[in-house]
Amino acid sequence: ESTTSLTREQKEEVKNAFRAGWERDFNAVQRHIIKKHGFDYERTGSGHLEVYSSKNRGLKTTTSSTPSDWRTGENFSNALIKIMQQSKSGSKT
Repeated sequence: ESTTSLTREQKEEVKNAFRAGWERDFNAVQRHIIKKHGFDYERTGSGHLEVYSSKNRGLKTTTSSTPSDWRTGENFSNALIKIMQQSKSGSKT
């Protein structure tokens, strides 16, 4: 795999951590994964959770603070993996 891509193991780690969802805030494992990959997060004015690159605030994804169903965690982990890969490759968007 390319050095700008996450490894299969890293992708699985992200997917497994977010699969179960969250309740109003990310849990300790989820926060650790976000930080480990050079990202941070905050609650927006509308109550959503926004995850963004610590080096490039333009690389971000947003999710609800209370997932509506099991697909929310899956969809969010896919969006998070995408911006993590963009961050590793130096993309601006």
